[in-house]
Formats: sequence, C-alpha cells, structure tokens
Amino acid sequence: MNMNGVPEVSSRPLKMRSQAEVKAQYEVKIKKYNELMQAQGDHREQRMELYAEIKLLGWVLGKKEKAVIDDLGSHHINR
Repeated sequence: MNMNGVPEVSSRPLKMRSQAEVKAQYEVKIKKYNELMQAQGDHREQRMELYAEIKLLGWVLGKKEKAVIDDLGSHHINR
C-alpha cells in the first residue's frame, strides 16, 4: 500500500491461467462457499464475495449462471 492507503498496482502483466487452473480454483471456491453455508454465525459478506468469484470463474469456463448455481447445489458437504 502506498502512503494514502491505496494498494499499489504491479507494473508487470498478470499471468494467464490455464483452463485446468481455473477449473481447480472454481472447485476450491465452491467447496469454501459450501463450508461457509454450513458454518455457524453470520458469514454473509464472505459468502457474497465467494459467490461473485465463483460466478466470474464460471464465466471464464464458459458456464451460464444457471450452471454455476447447479454446481453450487451439487457440491454440498456431507457431514
């Protein structure tokens, strides 16, 4: 962060991720989202952030929002 509290942006370009890396990250985020759904307490803000990330990763993978929602529902944690 700079002196004004604003995060500094790197001058180097971001590395492109492979389809496999994006898919793996998508699965990890879905798992975390479902863990938060099962957790005690109010984790609404964290869930909203994860949901947005999951939607974005799904978009990168070429998934429609309905498919992302279906993926979220099909990855429930069995306790």
